[in-house]
Amino acid sequence: MISTKILSLLIFIFSLNAFSGLKDVYKFRWLDKKKKVFVLQDKMHENAKRFYISVGYGPGKLSEFQATSTLNATAGYYFSEEWAFEAFYNHGLNSNNGAYDAVVRQTSGGTGGRTVLPHVQRYNNQIGGYLLWSPFYGKINTFNLIFYVDLSFGLGVSMNNYSHNTNATIQSGQSGTTQILDSYEDDSAISLNAKFQFMWHMTRHWKFKFDYANYFASIQSLDFQGAGKGHKKADEIIGAHDLLFSIGYMF
Repeated sequence: MISTKILSLLIFIFSLNAFSGLKDVYKFRWLDKKKKVFVLQDKMHENAKRFYISVGYGPGKLSEFQATSTLNATAGYYFSEEWAFEAFYNHGLNSNNGAYDAVVRQTSGGTGGRTVLPHVQRYNNQIGGYLLWSPFYGKINTFNLIFYVDLSFGLGVSMNNYSHNTNATIQSGQSGTTQILDSYEDDSAISLNAKFQFMWHMTRHWKFKFDYANYFASIQSLDFQGAGKGHKKADEIIGAHDLLFSIGYMF
């Protein structure tokens, strides 16, 4: 197991030298210092003027008390070799995790029936877009197999529909011996997003993508007012992320 990890790390380190842009300039010390040499590298799989679609799935995180997975659908267009517009839709799959159950279980016992609820925010769905920049491409030769990949960075915005149990949480913190029901309210917020993308060109048309996407939005939080005073509602910029694995088709 350890040897496999070391081998994978070495492959990754040595493969970093394979990445370059279409207009990279290389300096050769044995040439006149005033001269520049442009090295033209053939790109097996070109992006320019092509549409693409993909579907993906992966784990996400917004709340410490939720187990979250995300279903993703994406469509985009490369208007040049390195730049693309991309639209996406995410659907969140949320459920209470072990941390949530532990808090409820520990605070319910020996308190006359009182239940203290963990504060939860969870994304239900998101729709938005990115401006995608793909400055690096690579050709990785491993065990006589050649992998062609693109490394990309994206900035964008999205409308996020989410649920939260803020009112129920505040009530549970002030309720004395009342048993509180965990009820959720729906809300929405606009987020600023940033992502890193690794795209493997399996063939001219079929692609495999890995996306690490981050979302930053001002959503319902809690502000503690002090001992005996409980909580009040507050808006706070909170980050969330998804780790998405996708299969795509480029036309």
